[in-house]
Amino acid sequence: MATVLCDRRYFAPIDAVFFDKDGTLANVADYLTSLGQRQADCMETALPGTKAGVLKALGFDNSSLSPQGLLAVGSRSETIEGIASAAAVEGYSYQTALAAAAAATAAADREISPKEAFTPLIPGAAELLARLKDARLKLALTSADSQENLQRFITYYSLSSYFDHIQGTGADRPSKTEMGFLKTARQALRVAPEQSMVIGDARSDYVMARNDRAAACVLVLGGWPVPQKIYSLPSDKADQALAPAVCTVEKLSQITAIS
Repeated sequence: MATVLCDRRYFAPIDAVFFDKDGTLANVADYLTSLGQRQADCMETALPGTKAGVLKALGFDNSSLSPQGLLAVGSRSETIEGIASAAAVEGYSYQTALAAAAAATAAADREISPKEAFTPLIPGAAELLARLKDARLKLALTSADSQENLQRFITYYSLSSYFDHIQGTGADRPSKTEMGFLKTARQALRVAPEQSMVIGDARSDYVMARNDRAAACVLVLGGWPVPQKIYSLPSDKADQALAPAVCTVEKLSQITAIS
């Protein structure tokens, strides 16, 4: 067990920390901007008249991508479905749009790959993992990215020794915000929910923590070119006492732990 210090707040006893990847440990802003624009171009080629709607669905405002948009926080299947829905609004059948969205997503992935090479570590990421591991905490990577991409990421940046478990999304786990996603990872580490903490950068990370009654959720706001703001978090007034405590920081260097 350890005490995790987040800026000026203390959380204890904590046994395990569950990390988001994109925007928390990995700098993905430039990569996702290029990827989303390429996805929209491919959709426009396949289904004319869909580009503007697809960009909006992915979370673009003009040429800027929102850190809270679908492309930034959604899983692959959620992104494909969002693109398809945007195309269907333009009059295409949903099945036609879904097939085109899957093809556009695959084409963009091939053109901008391997992902890990385009998503460098955020400053302080490796140092934070080392600090938490030195405090004898169990660490897991729980992300909306695919299991394969998670494995390639930690291998590429020599982070494998820090993580006791990695868990991405796929056919059996389509979204990290679904009930049971964090519970599965937590049970793999054999820790109690009240002794677990999530570190992420988005509202979806809070939802994941809340679904499993985690003790706390740390939101790192400085992983994008312009520090983001998370305007609202879901609440249940009848059950507020069980919601995770929330701490926000700008930099990973503001988090540490003592055993």
